[in-house]
Amino acid sequence: MPEKIRFLDRKTPPHIATLVIITAAGALNMNVVLPSLPGIAEYFSVSYSYVQLLISAYLAATAVMQLLIGPLSDRYGRRLVMLISLAVFLAASILCIFAPNFETLLAGRMIQTVVVSGIALSRAVVRDMVGMEDAASLIGYISMGMAVVPMFGPLIGGVLDEIFGWQAAFFVTMMFGALALLLVFFDMGETKPQHRRSIQGLSRIVPVTTFLGLCSFSRLHLWRIFRLPGWRPLYFHKYARAQPLRTWCLFRSDRHRLYAGKLLFRPILKTDRNQ
Repeated sequence: MPEKIRFLDRKTPPHIATLVIITAAGALNMNVVLPSLPGIAEYFSVSYSYVQLLISAYLAATAVMQLLIGPLSDRYGRRLVMLISLAVFLAASILCIFAPNFETLLAGRMIQTVVVSGIALSRAVVRDMVGMEDAASLIGYISMGMAVVPMFGPLIGGVLDEIFGWQAAFFVTMMFGALALLLVFFDMGETKPQHRRSIQGLSRIVPVTTFLGLCSFSRLHLWRIFRLPGWRPLYFHKYARAQPLRTWCLFRSDRHRLYAGKLLFRPILKTDRNQ
């Protein structure tokens, strides 16, 4: 690495643990609320199809947010964008917890999409820090964070929903976001020097056919993972009479395969680099 990393030193690049946690914050926020969807529908007396907007609209807003966060971080730096994004995320989480009606909850949920900055910028930070070969290994660790956290997110959400109600899921995301904000503030130094900042990055990569092809592949893979979460909680709550805690096991299989794949291919990548 071009610069030695010291944990909790704002003058050096962030530790890999910090990047994993800010990535996990976005992944956890996606699915910790899934077991609580039926309870939210009953609490606000709205139809389940309406409550599903907390997932479908959230994913759509996340896609749009990434198009904004990337160029903004290229222009103003990774650290500043991460700090502002996580601060806004905490405010949105508080809004969700104390939402007086479903419309306010949905608005807070849409604002929460700024947490996707952790997923997007963690990879950008790695590319700022190291070359392409070393980046593959570090991004593998970050991707494992995205895979492991959603395996247990519904479990945490289900337990808390049964004990404290649906608001507890948003409290957990708020606390996790607060941890990520503290780590970014005390550990994440700026990795995008002033002389390398530009806002032309998106216009350069969009015409590249290889980039568009990889995006399409990633889109299909994520669609396969997220196609079921919207209706699973309703089915098991209404027809199988399952409590929120029991629905968490339905969200594990894809994550186990992804996690195993990351563990398998990391040593292969290291062997390939050494040859």
